[in-house]
Amino acid sequence: MAEKRAILLYDGYCKLCGAVVRFVKRHDQRGRITLLLLQSEKGKELISNNGIDSSELSTVVLLIDSQHFVRSEAVLRVFRLLGGGWALLYGFIVVPRFLRDAIYRLVAGIRYRLFGRSDTCHLH
Repeated sequence: MAEKRAILLYDGYCKLCGAVVRFVKRHDQRGRITLLLLQSEKGKELISNNGIDSSELSTVVLLIDSQHFVRSEAVLRVFRLLGGGWALLYGFIVVPRFLRDAIYRLVAGIRYRLFGRSDTCHLH
């Protein structure tokens, strides 16, 4: 069976997101995850073509085949795609989504204050 490929859409202005992107690049040994800016033309096109609510543009979005995942589920699925020991973190999927997403939203809401914001949008 062919390995699934995924597209991870992220906020190019967020320094925390940039750190996550560098982490994914370093640990994606099988090259399964394509990284793409939410703010890019291709990113906007994928959001539109996949019927993703534009309110999701303030979060990480993971596309796998015809499915999309946001917030904590996207992050946990990225760990699973990375494989190895990182895949064990997918076990947190058993935590109810409302709790996982509450923590995600808390961090997302203060990420610019904690980690900073880039003046320009970069692909890391």
